Amino acid sequence: MTEIEKANIMNPEQKSPVEGIEWAWTPYPEQSINEILANKDLYLMQMRKILQRVVEEPDYILDHKDYNGHLFAVYLLSQWRDIESFQLIINAFSGQAAEEIWGDCVHELGRFVVSTFSGDIRVVMNFIVNPDFSVYARMNAFGGLVNLYFQEEIERKQLLESAREIFSECSKTEDVELLSGVVVECCSFYAPELEEDVRRLFEADLIDGMWVGLESFQKYNRDQKRETRDRKDKHRKPVSDIHQELRNWAMFSPQPSSKKAVAFCENSDDELEWNSKDDEHIASQSSILAPVEKYPGTGRNDLCPCGSGKKYKKCCLA
Repeated sequence: MTEIEKANIMNPEQKSPVEGIEWAWTPYPEQSINEILANKDLYLMQMRKILQRVVEEPDYILDHKDYNGHLFAVYLLSQWRDIESFQLIINAFSGQAAEEIWGDCVHELGRFVVSTFSGDIRVVMNFIVNPDFSVYARMNAFGGLVNLYFQEEIERKQLLESAREIFSECSKTEDVELLSGVVVECCSFYAPELEEDVRRLFEADLIDGMWVGLESFQKYNRDQKRETRDRKDKHRKPVSDIHQELRNWAMFSPQPSSKKAVAFCENSDDELEWNSKDDEHIASQSSILAPVEKYPGTGRNDLCPCGSGKKYKKCCLA
């Protein structure tokens, strides 16, 4: 029996580290996470079981809005480079409810792919071309392939072949949103070989010009500057420090004072004193799943590095 198990028997009211990340996650459960990290052999299977529950009982996650075990579990498994969880993670993001279950974490799927990749690229490809799954999860899964190329886990030839297969398969179903997102991702690596393929997609009206234009694709593929920059982006690399990834999420921050909100409602016709700190505080509460400045160094009018296809100022910077 481990020391942790003995402690739980002696003090049954004390929450276990797993309970700490499942339910008692505010304030940020650093101690619970540290105990899990320090006892990987004890908790590895429990983290896998949490994700298995997402696969088998998605309604449980949807019905329990305060439950967040799956968010911590996927980051822990990624930090552990648990390749046996690779297929499980892909399965956990399957289905149309993925965005509701995972929130903004669908934009991190590419990180989880590069962190746990088992070597089977077909698992990712089957996920991407399946129109029954979340389009944003699928886009970011392709981003995971780009990440794998950046980390030299797959060859450039494999990435180009994957892009062409997606263009072909998703053209058959006229999956405009997915194709648009994939072309945005193709702006992140040097791929002049894909220009004719992309041109045909535009000619067939299968790319949403609000996401990306042919001129933008051509611009980013004149040289390797964009690829050189994106290779250095920490958001293209495997998860290495769960605390650095999660600690600053707004969901762990104190809630804004209700008194000020009440005062505003009661005096809606009055001018209130306001300053930049108030703006910053409201911005920090705008998303429960991501830091405000998620991609430092990205221009406001650049395409958002998350792969959504939107401008940075309209996406993760908003």
